[in-house]
Amino acid sequence: MVVGAIDPDKSSYFKFTELPAEELHDVIQNKNAAGEITSTLYDTEGKPCALEYSNRVVGLTLDEVRAIPQTIGVAALQSKTKPVAAALKGGLLDTLIIDELTALSVIALLEVGW
Repeated sequence: MVVGAIDPDKSSYFKFTELPAEELHDVIQNKNAAGEITSTLYDTEGKPCALEYSNRVVGLTLDEVRAIPQTIGVAALQSKTKPVAAALKGGLLDTLIIDELTALSVIALLEVGW
């Protein structure tokens, strides 16, 4: 599974869903969105959030992801730090393929507890 960032400048999720800027701000700031997996947005605890946006596209729910016996996440670049940390907190990934700098950033974020 690709762990997706929700950075408006880099995220394919927002390009795919074509969210207007004010809705994008609402998703990040008010709904506490941290990332996306299978086009489902999740918060900093790895729980679904902003389902009104996730329901616009076809994809597995986070409960369906958790039910998969072995999930492998793939992420690169430090822009994925928060999404990866939240996915790990939410039990969405069993195995993670990640670059070293991002891994160190994820560890630091989880140790501090944001």
